[in-house]
Order: sequence, then structure tokens, then C-alpha cells
Amino acid sequence: MSISHDIKSDEHVSELPESVQATLQSMEEVMKDVASRAATNQRDLMQVDQVVSNLNGMVTETNQTVEQSVEGISQMAERLTTVAAHVEEVEAETGEVGHVAESSRSYAQRALSDITRIQEAISDLDEKTRKVLGISGVIKEVADTTNMLALNASIEAARAGDYGRSFAVLAKEIRKLADQTRQQAQNIVEDLDSVMRQLEIARTVSADVGESVEALNRVVTRSHESFTAIGQVISDAAGQIAETAHLGEQQQDHMSRVADTFDTLTGDFHQVAGQLNQITDHVKQTAQSMEYGYMELAHYEYQGMVPKARQAAELAAVEAQELIERKISAQTTSKTAVLSLGLYRPFERNSIKTLARYFDVSAVMDRESLDPPKYQVPYEGALEDDLNLMVQRYIEQDRSWILFSVVDLNGYVVACADVDRVGLTGDPRLDDRNRFKRLLPHPSWVRGGRTGLGESVEWLPNNLSRDDFITHGVALKRPVSPLPPLIQTYIRNNVTVMTLLSAPLYVEDERFGAIMVAWQ
Repeated sequence: MSISHDIKSDEHVSELPESVQATLQSMEEVMKDVASRAATNQRDLMQVDQVVSNLNGMVTETNQTVEQSVEGISQMAERLTTVAAHVEEVEAETGEVGHVAESSRSYAQRALSDITRIQEAISDLDEKTRKVLGISGVIKEVADTTNMLALNASIEAARAGDYGRSFAVLAKEIRKLADQTRQQAQNIVEDLDSVMRQLEIARTVSADVGESVEALNRVVTRSHESFTAIGQVISDAAGQIAETAHLGEQQQDHMSRVADTFDTLTGDFHQVAGQLNQITDHVKQTAQSMEYGYMELAHYEYQGMVPKARQAAELAAVEAQELIERKISAQTTSKTAVLSLGLYRPFERNSIKTLARYFDVSAVMDRESLDPPKYQVPYEGALEDDLNLMVQRYIEQDRSWILFSVVDLNGYVVACADVDRVGLTGDPRLDDRNRFKRLLPHPSWVRGGRTGLGESVEWLPNNLSRDDFITHGVALKRPVSPLPPLIQTYIRNNVTVMTLLSAPLYVEDERFGAIMVAWQ
């Protein structure tokens, strides 16, 4: 923030007594010390604010992650509870299947026992049948023998004549009975043969059934063992899932407390940020007060850095104006080109080599672009050499100056001393020291570049055209009364505390930029 104020013109300033000059010198030293401390505080506060902002961002991001985790854990706990219920159902069904398998195994074992008994009964029946078959053979033999004896008796009865007639009748009946007996024995043998064939079939079938039942028994036994093992695994899993669900509920509770803590932290960070803003505002007010004091001191002639810097900057502004206007008159460039703003083209592979006229670029010749970037302007090459020599001469005449530059209203460095035009290395941290042809975004540089434009343009973005400045109400014509210089103290590269004075630079009564002079 810069402060505009009506400063007494130099015509009211006369030679001051030594005591007054000594007082002004002391005042400048005090203001320099205060301004330096304010600049240091601003840097530290910016760093603290950045840290707090980063921490707040991390806390916010972590809090969002925690909230997502809480939601995820909640969903997981619900799903685990559902899974546990399903597992319990499966466990119960598996137990029921196990019971069925156990019952099936019992039935199979009983069936196997029954088939074994059937096979034993068939074997016993087969044995007895064979015995009956043997008896039937004996009966047949008896019948055959009886038939033979009856036949013989009939023959003998025939020989006996009438005496043997009754005996012949008896022999005939005996033969008939023997034939019947033999026939019955034959029928019994045939029936027993049929029975034995059926028994053999029954034995074969029962043997097959026995093998099938035995195989079934083995399968049922394995199934029972498998279902028993599965039941145990499911039971263990059910226990683990139930335990996990319980742990998930506990974790959900812990994460909820963590989320609450992060919410508290976020609130604390907001409070800290608010307090930092308040402190920063106070520090800015202190810096503004010192700037105003510097501006007052700049109008007095005494042996101090402020009047010396003002004199050097104003002389350099006049010299630069004359040099640029001579270039326009000689048609080395044009007024339109010189006063154009915002038309910056970055140096790239094909144009980087043209910078060799100003500093060493051998280490970056093969680069597609430069980091930090440098820019070409419409008046490229027409002014820079002479302006560089001019500022180098000023900085060599007084080694008090640690910076002496020509900048346009956007803070583009048109010319600077050798110390700010070191060779490029390709390392952005080292190449940041080379400020030539750079658009410096630092707020202090922007304010210095817009010399005398005041608070009305501090909120404007960088890289504006002349029309942009005019549209926002910025007067770019030379005023009737000279504008006071802008003086500010800040930390260069976050290391060196320096005080910078900017004097306006005009070309044909149009604002071009500023001469910037800085000292420690």
C-alpha cells in the first residue's frame, strides 16, 4: 500500500543548519531501522501465513479423508453385520446338512448291515437247497431201484401164473408208485435248479447293492466329514467377522472423534489466520508510515541516503528520457513501440541465442524456454544496450546502490546493472538472480514499477496494456506538478533488507515507467 500526500515543493526548502541535518539523518536511520524490522516482520508473517495456510489445507484435506474414512468404515461395519447374519444362516444350514449327512450315513450303514444279513441268508438257503437237491437224487435212485425191483417182481409173478397174479398186481402198483416218485423227484430237482439260479441272481444283485451301499456309505462319510470341517470354518469365520464388525464400530467411533478434533483444528487455524491478518495489517500500517516519512525526508537537503537516492533517480530519469527520445527521433525505434505495454513474447529456443549480447547463455542454448522466463518487447534491441551502460555507470559512481534499474509500468526490467545480468546456468534457483528482461511479480516491484500511481492501482493484475491502465482511471500523461517518488523497504530474495526509491520516467510526456534505486 502506498500513501499519497501533498508534499511541500522544493522551493520552500533551503539550506538547513547542521543540527537540523543531523536530526534528519537520525530520523532517517530510525525510520530505516523501523522499516527494516517491518519488512522483516512482513516476510516472516508471509512465511508463517503460508505455513498456516498449508497446514490448514492439509488439515482440511485430512479432515475430508477422515470423514470419507468414517463413512467407509460405517458402510463396512453395516456390511460386516449383514455378512455376519448371512454367515450365521449359512452356519445353521451347514449344520442341518451335516445332520442330514450323519443320518444318511446311519441309514447307509444299516442298509449295508441288512444286505450283509440278506447275503448270509441267501448263502444259508443255497446250502440247504443243495442238501435238498442231494436228497432228491437219493429219492430218484430209490425210485429207480424200486421200479427195477417191481419189474423183476412182475416177471416172477408172471412165471408163477395164477399163484403170482396178486403179487403181479402189487408189483404193478409198486412200479406205478416208483414212477410217480421218480417224476416228483425229477420235478423237485428242476424246481431246486430254478431256485438255485434265482438265488445266484439274488446273491449277485445283493453283492452289487452291497458294493453300491458301501460306496454310498463312504461318500456320505466323506460328505459328513467335509460338512463338519466347513461348519467349523464357517463358525470360525462368523466369529472373526463378528469381531471385525465390532472393531469396525470401535474404529468408526475413534475416527469420528478424530474428525471432531480436525474440525476443532480447522477452527483454530481460522482464528490464527485471522490474528495473522490483523498483525499483518498493523505491520503494513507501520511500513506505510515509514514510507510516508521517507517521502517527507526526500524533500530536504541533508547528508542522507533518501535525498541522495532521489537526486540520482531523477537525474537518471532525465538522462533515460533524452536517450529514448533520441532513439525515436533517429527512427531506431518508434514511440508506439516504446510506449506499448503488455506485448511480451517469451524467449524460446530460436531466440535465446540473441541474449548472448547481454550475458552468457551457452548453458541454456538447447532449452525450449527459460526458467524463470524472459520476454522480448516491440522495441527489442533498440534501447537496452545504452540504458544498461547508463545504469552501470550510476552504480559504479556510488557503490551505495545495490540495485539500479529501468522498468516499465508492469515491472518489466528494461535495463539493469551487470550484477543483475549474470550468465544463465539452467538452474532456476541460480538463474533467478538474473533480472534482465523479466516480469517481476513481487508486489514491491509492481508498486515500484507503477511509480506514483498510488493505491488506486494496487489491486490491478500484472501485464496490463496502456488501455487497461487508462480504463481503470490511471493518468499516464505527465502532470503539471511533479509527482513525488515512491519509497519502500522490503526484503530482496527473502535475504537482504533494502530500501527502494522509484522516480517516474516519461517519454514525450507519456509515462513509460520508472528509475528504481535501492540501498541497504
